[in-house]
Amino acid sequence: MEKATFPWDASGFRDRMCPDRQLDNSKDHSVQVIAVKYFIYSENLHPNQLKERAPEHSFLYRGYLPDHTLAFPRWSTVWRGGIASVVPSVGDRVWGVVFEITPEDLKILDQYGDEVPQGSFRHSTINVCPEHEHDQPARKEMVTTHIAKPAGKFKPKDHYIDFVLAALKHWKLPEECLEWWESQRSPA
Repeated sequence: MEKATFPWDASGFRDRMCPDRQLDNSKDHSVQVIAVKYFIYSENLHPNQLKERAPEHSFLYRGYLPDHTLAFPRWSTVWRGGIASVVPSVGDRVWGVVFEITPEDLKILDQYGDEVPQGSFRHSTINVCPEHEHDQPARKEMVTTHIAKPAGKFKPKDHYIDFVLAALKHWKLPEECLEWWESQRSPA
């Protein structure tokens, strides 16, 4: 069976990320599709949004992206404020969850509804460290995520932060992650 190629996969990262892993396409069982390991770190973690945008997702593990932090470089018309993206930051880390998703799920995630202009985010291959005990060495796994093409510096709205915090709590992400998000609120 010949593998499909995708514009965001020109260098073959997909094959190295998910060698020989396939999921059955629930809509057409005569077709098998290759799964994508995908790191999600903000509003798409919310169970309701995740079900809508990646209906065939499967939880793999909690983890963090080392030497990165979150910024709010895109304006969302839905949230009426900044939405998160990862940016390099030595010594920091961004917590999230790695899921196995289908190419169809990835297309839905890429659409972002009417929140941001098409093409505002790009796929990127990153090295995520699965959650581990403090006395254990961190191992890294290559996965895909989305990163914003910066359009400015925007402040997130409290209702967006509340939505993300609900998602982080649902997935039981560490307290340091929750505290970082709380620190992004506008002063009263």
